[in-house]
Amino acid sequence: MIGSIPSSLTGGDHRHAVENDRFEAIWQNNRTGAGMFTSIGSTEATITVFLDDKPIQAREGETVAACLLRASVPYFRTTPVSGSARLPYCMIGLCFDCLIEIDGIGSRQACLSQVRHGMRLRTQEGAAAVAGEHLQ
Repeated sequence: MIGSIPSSLTGGDHRHAVENDRFEAIWQNNRTGAGMFTSIGSTEATITVFLDDKPIQAREGETVAACLLRASVPYFRTTPVSGSARLPYCMIGLCFDCLIEIDGIGSRQACLSQVRHGMRLRTQEGAAAVAGEHLQ
């Protein structure tokens, strides 16, 4: 079994065996392309958002981050100093790696923003521009 937990560490506890079986099933699904994330709501994408002017199908009630991750977007932003690409990390609003421009407003947290039909998203390159200010 992949990722087996030795019984010497679990004390043979049945609960750990069940958790290990669940981990095994998730790992196997990832290998077969079923994906790491499982939808708990509707799986029908009924609305359209646009990332850098390209349409992406979205599900009512999901976050921008979940929608873009499901669409296999390679990155949401680049860092201002090194230009390295970033994707969501924590998905709870703490890390700020999911920043993206939403409807013309930069540095919005994709993990905390729900999709809306027709929403315009832009990959954020470096620091967000602030209206009326020039970044140096």
